[in-house]
Amino acid sequence: MKQYNSTLESAFDLSTQVGRLEHFKNMMNPMNFFYTEKTLKEYIQILKKVDSDPALKSQYTNEELWRIKYVVLSNVHPQTEEVIPYPFRTSAFVLANTPISFGLAVLPPTPFNQVMSQSINQTFNFCFNYFNRNVSNVYSSSELAMSFSGAVTAAIVGSLGTAALSKKLAFNKTLANIVLSISPYIGVSVANVCNLAFSRYQDFSKGIKIKDLETGEPIEIQNSFIAAKMAFWQTAASRVIIPIPVFLIPIGGIKLLKSYGYFPKGNLAGNLVSSGLAALGLWVGGTIGFSIFEQNTKCHVNKLEPAFHNLINKNGKKIEYVTYNKGL
Repeated sequence: MKQYNSTLESAFDLSTQVGRLEHFKNMMNPMNFFYTEKTLKEYIQILKKVDSDPALKSQYTNEELWRIKYVVLSNVHPQTEEVIPYPFRTSAFVLANTPISFGLAVLPPTPFNQVMSQSINQTFNFCFNYFNRNVSNVYSSSELAMSFSGAVTAAIVGSLGTAALSKKLAFNKTLANIVLSISPYIGVSVANVCNLAFSRYQDFSKGIKIKDLETGEPIEIQNSFIAAKMAFWQTAASRVIIPIPVFLIPIGGIKLLKSYGYFPKGNLAGNLVSSGLAALGLWVGGTIGFSIFEQNTKCHVNKLEPAFHNLINKNGKKIEYVTYNKGL
């Protein structure tokens, strides 16, 4: 763990996969969820003052300062410093998604269960995407309504379409069963990418803001469309990977427990065990998925539009690298 400094984004080395895993393990800690808006705003002020106030800094250990930092990171938007509503905080990811994952991974993949679970899942995902987005662009209520409708429709069509395909494969029962069993995952993955696209479509038409890596200052000359596309595809990759453990761990865990006779026979106990396995899948999937790329991604200007190739920062140096917030 690094020595705390307000300019540091993380207590760990985010340039490495291990460092990002540790970072998001702390970000997704459900214990960070139980902080009020008042406490979070107090923590924000402490973090702003601690470097310039030795007396204040002496009141906290290095571990305590990083704990405060991670409480803020997992509950507050990094660009606006606004407290995110409870269900859509990073700290709430496992808690909020556990009942949804139970419906997707544990309940039989009937049309009713799929429509219900996919609709609830994509409603949550849309809100999570919105509250954790890059805030370079502003969306109207009508634009949000259209995006939300498109995301939920994509989820239902993707899941039911895969289930319908399994019926057409009736000539091969094994293949049909495989397709039917993975239909919820395919539905979720397709819908997650569509959901992300619908909730960020303005980024494609208006670009996103980028910052000089050396000074941290925004580059105001224009937004970057290329950075917006890179941010989208990086986040989309995460959203396809996250559901894999969410489905594998509950399904595999239940089968393993049943094969050894350890799965509870009562409905209540069985549902509790299944929910626990779903929560474990979410924690593993979220930690791995979110850590694939850095949230504030570094990029050489040569990969961006020509307008960014020969800029000079306030220190009189040519800007070589920039960063952009890819969102979650």
